[in-house]
Amino acid sequence: MRGEGERLPAHVAVCGEHSPHTVFADRVVEHLDAVEVALATDDPWDGFVSYVRTAAALQARDRGIPDLVTMELSSAPEIDQLRTRAFDGLVRRVERAQAAGVLRADFTHPDVVLLLMANAAMRANGERRLGTGP
Repeated sequence: MRGEGERLPAHVAVCGEHSPHTVFADRVVEHLDAVEVALATDDPWDGFVSYVRTAAALQARDRGIPDLVTMELSSAPEIDQLRTRAFDGLVRRVERAQAAGVLRADFTHPDVVLLLMANAAMRANGERRLGTGP
């Protein structure tokens, strides 16, 4: 129960405190936070690595993250807006790293998506081999 005058996080206020979309929004906000931390990092390489490591850690903690990044969310435009902000930030992070010469010019933002998809697949395969996954 919230105290009087205590504000809800923006994504909860938009989705509704008891909306099923609130859980999705929480995950997208975590992803957006990772992008924003990466963008705020002065060193272009460190910022890029920060994002990749954090995104991979989010995937390791929650197997639904890869699906959330790619799933159709037209019924939840507030979540789609958060996801768009995260994607746009990722594109800027890649471009900054390339402009600084610390990331190859032929490496593009779809390569980051592919890298994270591979990470998710490797995690799922490892869980199956260990008998700890579905």
